[in-house]
Amino acid sequence: MKAVILAAGKGNRLYPLTEDKPKCLLEVKGKTFLHHCLENLRKSGIKDVVIVTGFAAEKIEAEIKRIGYEATLVFNPDFASKNNIVSLCTARDLLEDGFLLINSDVLFHPKILKAVIESKIENFLVVDDTKVLGEEEMKVKLVGGLLKGISKKHNPKESQGEYIGICRFDKKGSSAVFKAISDLLQEQQFDKFYEEAFQRICKTFPIGFVSTKGLAWIEVDNIKDLTYARTTTINEIEKG
Repeated sequence: MKAVILAAGKGNRLYPLTEDKPKCLLEVKGKTFLHHCLENLRKSGIKDVVIVTGFAAEKIEAEIKRIGYEATLVFNPDFASKNNIVSLCTARDLLEDGFLLINSDVLFHPKILKAVIESKIENFLVVDDTKVLGEEEMKVKLVGGLLKGISKKHNPKESQGEYIGICRFDKKGSSAVFKAISDLLQEQQFDKFYEEAFQRICKTFPIGFVSTKGLAWIEVDNIKDLTYARTTTINEIEKG
C-alpha cells in the first residue's frame, strides 16, 4: 500500500507559529505532526510513502532525515497560490495504482489507521460519525453506507459525519479521482479542495466510509485546535 501525505501548505491561520515552517512541523509532546504520522505508518508496515511539499520544503526534508524515515518527496511549486487539489495532482504519476491519503495536519489514533488497512472496502473516506457538526467541518452525506455528498457548505443537520482527512482508493478509484481533478483544473478551479473531486464522482462511482468509532483525532487549522491537540487529543490517543 502506498501512502501520500499532503504537506505543501503554510498554515496561515497558525501564524506566527508557521512564519518560517509549515504546520506539519509544529510539535505535540515533542514530536511534529509529520513525525506522529510517519510513526503510525511505520508501525503499520507501510513503507512506501510520498510526501508532497511546498512551503519550507527543505525543513520537511530535514525532519524526515532526522527521524530516519525514507520517503519520496514531490514539490508543488504552486503551493502559495493554489489549493491542495493541485498538491494531490502533483503526485498523480506515483499514485495511479491506488493510494492511502493523509492530510499532514491530522493527529489520529493508530487504531484508525489499523481500521483503514484492514478494511475490505475498495474505496472509502474515514468519517467521524459520532461528533456534533458545525459550519467549519468537511461534512459528508451518507446513504446506505455510500458517500452522496461532501462539502463544508452542507447543512450540519442534514449531514452524517465529518471527513477527517484520511481516505483510501484502489486503482479504479485513483483513476476516477484524478479524472475529476483533471476536469476541475481544466476549468481553472485551482482554489478547490481535493474533496471537490469526491463530490464530482460520488454520484456515479461508489465511495464507502470507515468510521472512526469515536477514536481520538483532530485536524489542526488554528491556535485553538493546536491547543486542544496538545492538551486533550494526544492524551486520549496515549490512553490506548
